[in-house]
Amino acid sequence: SLMKRIVAYAKERAAVTEKIVGFHATSNATLFDDEIIDFVRENNILVSVSIDGPQEIQDAQRPYANGEGSYESILPNIKKLLKAMPQTLGHAVLVGDTHPQIVKEMFRSIGFTSFSMTQASQSLFMDQKSKTKSLRDTDHIIRQLEQEAEEWLQYINKRDISSLENVKKISRLYVALRSLLHNSKRWHGCGAGLGLNAV
Repeated sequence: SLMKRIVAYAKERAAVTEKIVGFHATSNATLFDDEIIDFVRENNILVSVSIDGPQEIQDAQRPYANGEGSYESILPNIKKLLKAMPQTLGHAVLVGDTHPQIVKEMFRSIGFTSFSMTQASQSLFMDQKSKTKSLRDTDHIIRQLEQEAEEWLQYINKRDISSLENVKKISRLYVALRSLLHNSKRWHGCGAGLGLNAV
């Protein structure tokens, strides 16, 4: 109900001030029913769905308060949302040594065409022993980035622009290269609760 009031108000103010307003929402997809999907579509709200991986990963990382897994209950909602709004984004937070390729395959199998992944940041409250214990093995991430680089080079050599555009949407390499070129540093993979708050 709050989102409906905000969207109506923002559209009204945008019309008065001759501005263009856009909307974005992040959701865990637990509440998406036909009414909400219609509202999202009618108001062209770009939605990012947080889903961390296949059922085993999602259920472990995002259980309900009663301990039950969330994967089976959100999957039909996500598919219904993607049918209504194919441009819906997927976003995963990688915890521990979750392999990015497994998560990519999950996104594709569900029907996402655009998705992103970020590494979970360590808690600011960890002691040094816990931090050392939770250090992630980054070897396979480096190998995957190298494989992506090879894929990019093949598309560049073939002058295959459309494939380059598609791979850019889901590439971790693209994000890394942009950061390198712009000399921007990210101290935390995920900024939630560290440098970012959202309502």
